[in-house]
Parts: sequence; structure tokens; C-alpha cells
Amino acid sequence: MMKLSQEKAGKTPQQARSRVRVAKILAASTELIREHGMVGLTMSAVARRAQIPIGSVYQFFPTKGELIHRLYLDILETFHKPAVEALEASTSPPRFARALDGLVHHIYRFARADRLTRDIWGGLQADREITLAQMKDNEFYSVLLVQMAERAGSALKTSELPTRATIVTEMLDASIRLAMTRDERSGLLLVAEAITIAIRELGFDAQGARRQRKNMPPLNSEWVTEAGGTARRVQIGSEQGQGRAK
Repeated sequence: MMKLSQEKAGKTPQQARSRVRVAKILAASTELIREHGMVGLTMSAVARRAQIPIGSVYQFFPTKGELIHRLYLDILETFHKPAVEALEASTSPPRFARALDGLVHHIYRFARADRLTRDIWGGLQADREITLAQMKDNEFYSVLLVQMAERAGSALKTSELPTRATIVTEMLDASIRLAMTRDERSGLLLVAEAITIAIRELGFDAQGARRQRKNMPPLNSEWVTEAGGTARRVQIGSEQGQGRAK
């Protein structure tokens, strides 16, 4: 299984008690940002919400920047399991189109709905460590797209795919960010067009793949990322999955 390895911000505790405290710090920080935005994230507020001494917050996260960096890495990692599943599902052009479409829309829907992600992305260019984390994460998706395209039978030469996948990854990333600034309908149209361009640029007949995809059996489940950042499968038609299937 593909795995992205990024060094976690803050100290990595070894003792169980310390790991519990770090988890409380991260949970409290996430709640504060989702309730009040970045302005609500202060070390003293985190300590009060987590019900731990403020010295413990600084012990594991000496700066607010390190705390935000850790939160962002945790968000990025929630998408990797669905991404690897998309790779495994890409066994033909229409399956490639379906897998890419599902993955990109999953990331977009979560990012649009989650204030923590929106606020971090809003300050992305101002934070060097978060920018570097995003660049490294995009490298993961570039490699993933190369493997997906090869597995599905791309018309491109193997030597052409890495560069093309890097460009496509950056394009999709930028498109999701732009779509988040638009109204919901315009955002979805923008994301859909970006996916069509990505499919074409990776060596597939975008329109043909989409037509074939419509004739495939419908999905019976999809990935959902919950408020706490955990990605899991839900059955389409279940209470949690209603309204998400396309």
C-alpha cells in the first residue's frame, strides 16, 4: 500500500499518558477552530478546552504554528486510504474515470464543509511548513496518478506520465481551492471540468470514459470523512450516506 511519510510536528510522546494528552490537545484545537476560526485558537484556550495544564500544551507543541502544522498533516492523511482504494479500482478507462471522480469530489466536499481545512488553506501561502507539507502531499498524489493511469491503460508513454501527473495534480489542487470560493453549484461545475481535463491529459478519452462509466453498476458505498477526521465507508442509501451519491 502506498504511504506518505511526513515528519509530525510537535513532540511524539512514548508514554500512554502523554499520547492521551496529545490527543486531547488535537481534539480541543480542532473544536476551537471549527467553532471560532483560527482567531479562536490560542494556547490558553486549548488548555482550558482540553482540561490540561497550559505547560503540557507547550511541552508537546512549543508554538501555535507547530500545532496547526500537526492538525493539517492529520487532515491530509485522512484522504490517503480512499486514494489508495482509487488506485486499486482503476483497472480500465471507465473505472479510472469513476475512481478519480470519486476521489476528487470526496476531497472537495470535505474541504468545502470543514472550517478547519478552509482556514488552514486560507493561510497556506503564509506558512512555510504547511506549504512544504502540501507540496509533499501533492507528490504522493502525482505518484498515485501515474500508477492509476498505468493500471487503467493510459495512451501516454510511461516516460510521459510522471510529468503529466505532476501538472494534473497541481491543477486539481488549485481547482478545488478555487471552487471553494464559489457558490456550491459553480464550485461543482468547476471541479467536474477539472476532472474531465485531468482524465484527458492523463491519456484517456475523457468523454468516452464518462459514457462507459454510466453503464457500470452503481456504487453501493462511498468514503465519508467524519467531523473528527476519520475516513470510513458508508452504504449509499443509509442515513449517513444519503445525498452523497452521484
